[in-house]
Amino acid sequence: MKHFELETDRLLLRHFRQGDGDAVAALLTDAEVCYFEPFDVMSREDAFAEAEKYARTKGIYAILLKETGQLIGKLTLTDQQFFGAYALGYTLRRDCWGNGYTVEAAHALMEYAFTEKGVRRITAETDIQNVRSCRVLEKLGMRREGVFVRSAAFRTSETGEPIWSDYCSYAILRDEFVR
Repeated sequence: MKHFELETDRLLLRHFRQGDGDAVAALLTDAEVCYFEPFDVMSREDAFAEAEKYARTKGIYAILLKETGQLIGKLTLTDQQFFGAYALGYTLRRDCWGNGYTVEAAHALMEYAFTEKGVRRITAETDIQNVRSCRVLEKLGMRREGVFVRSAAFRTSETGEPIWSDYCSYAILRDEFVR
């Protein structure tokens, strides 16, 4: 995979590498971190397998603290295969929440996508109950375009019934993005 690196004031973004398994396991074995994810908490073994997949997959980026080199999360920016649109996603270690890292990292990746890759539109979806994520997207200048009522069920009740969630759709166009 071609070398990729972006630097912000406090962070470094790069492709995942062999050897990132421990950091990915710290992320994906935490029940609070995974609560709004479309998958259950992973075992350490499954998280290591996921880290290997990240290292081979285009569009998944590690977020590291520049000062320490510690991997604290991941960003995704994936081609939606239509009209220059890409989808943004992110996951951050719980002990790093509330520091503005997700906004800082996502803003840098969005700027790169709009200026260097010629991306026209970036979208994101989040569970309407994930207030922190909604705030991140709004701080990035994205507008809420709609709510998909009971559109996803990633969990089931004790009786096996799907637990349906409402999802918000956000987007921003290249000419709306503030650098």
